[in-house]
Amino acid sequence: MKIAIITTTSEAFVNFRSELCKELKRSGFSIVAVCGDSSRQEDIETLGVKFQFASFNNRSTSIRETSRYKKALISILQEEKPDIVFTTQAKPNIIGSEAVRKTLPHCPIVSMVEGAGDPFQPKNLKGRLFLRFFKHLYKKGIRKNDLAIFLNEDDRDLFVKCGIVKREKTTIIPGIGIDPNEFPYSKPKCEKNVLMVSRLLKNKGVLNFCEIARLTKEKDPCISFSLLGKEGDLNVSDIRKYIDSRVIKYLGFAKDVKPYLNDCDIFCLPSFREGFPRSTLEAMSTGRVIITSDAIGCKDTIIPDLNYGYSLNLENLESFSDKIIEILSSKEKTIEMGLNARKAVVERFNANEINKELVETILKIIRRD
Repeated sequence: MKIAIITTTSEAFVNFRSELCKELKRSGFSIVAVCGDSSRQEDIETLGVKFQFASFNNRSTSIRETSRYKKALISILQEEKPDIVFTTQAKPNIIGSEAVRKTLPHCPIVSMVEGAGDPFQPKNLKGRLFLRFFKHLYKKGIRKNDLAIFLNEDDRDLFVKCGIVKREKTTIIPGIGIDPNEFPYSKPKCEKNVLMVSRLLKNKGVLNFCEIARLTKEKDPCISFSLLGKEGDLNVSDIRKYIDSRVIKYLGFAKDVKPYLNDCDIFCLPSFREGFPRSTLEAMSTGRVIITSDAIGCKDTIIPDLNYGYSLNLENLESFSDKIIEILSSKEKTIEMGLNARKAVVERFNANEINKELVETILKIIRRD
């Protein structure tokens, strides 16, 4: 059996599909990765996965460029002739699905919606008009697919309500999970360090994090806040005042986040919306307390009765500050909650178990067809 996985970048494939590929190979699949760049081709091939390149710009709205991308996908699909296609993220979901139906009309398609994304958070009239068009494209792309996988209930409800998908053709998994062995537990140093790992994006809540840091340091100057991630729609200049006043430390970008997670006590993600943030799971796996927003996707990472973190209202950043101070006032509480976070990953968000269920779902679709 052969599966083609169509995704955005080779970086995304390595970071988010490696564990799924291991489970697919254990189940007898040969795998073709179709990515929009080739920067991580060697790493993908090291996984025992065939690499195919279909260039595209994820931010481009050019009809010509979209057409070129679709033609490239059609050519690859004609060559590979997979038994099933798995698409992830908006453009591959929309254009990839259309390419499959045009090339291999009887080939089953599974699409993963990892978050509603920026189009569903319009900020002006132009954004609202684009959203109407985007919904039409998404409906045209995935409505006829065999299955649409969502990472949280809110996103599924939204897509069903908009008529993009039928509820009976959807399912939910608790994020893509994390392999606990890849992010081992380390005892918190209890040095009052708070970390955020994210690209510098407004919607990720980077400015919220800076304000939380400012509010907290006014009450307890000993607590430190660090931000790790490359520039996005925000530049370093946009947070320069927080850096220069030593409210936060900007750490730049790092491929390996583990050393930074090991140095923090609390992981903070005050985002406006997520699918199901893997960065939070990585922090939980290492045994870190989680402070996040009660926004869609973020709140789903917190299981209240397991006592490892809090999801708080973004309209009250003081509540973030107060909770951080409360947790860090007790080393015992910091360590205990971190252990609970690790336990939650092992028992609830374990990628090995999630991927077993996902592969079984894929196999059922192939057998049914």
